[in-house]
Amino acid sequence: MQHLLSRDAPVRLGGLGALRQLPWLLRWWRACKPQVHTANRTAMQRLAQLSQARLHELTTQLALDYEQASGCLALLRTERELKECAGGLTLLEELGVAHRVTDAAACRAIEPG
Repeated sequence: MQHLLSRDAPVRLGGLGALRQLPWLLRWWRACKPQVHTANRTAMQRLAQLSQARLHELTTQLALDYEQASGCLALLRTERELKECAGGLTLLEELGVAHRVTDAAACRAIEPG
């Protein structure tokens, strides 16, 4: 729940309209439990790997040519955000997903745009 009150919260609740969101908030809160979160992240990772494999198949079959880079770049603003991501990074490691934490200069080199 603390995340919902942060400055960078992905969802903002306010006023009486927030009361209509209570059922969703309850489902969201239940999904935040570590065992549920881990199961969901694992399923999403499998889906991402399947999607990536299918994209490579289609690229080959259809002789597609487009700019591409492997991976995903997640930008974090503070050390606190990095600490908050520690559980997710551990899960990526457990799932065998290669990843690295890098600094701002390296991020700009990876994605100058």
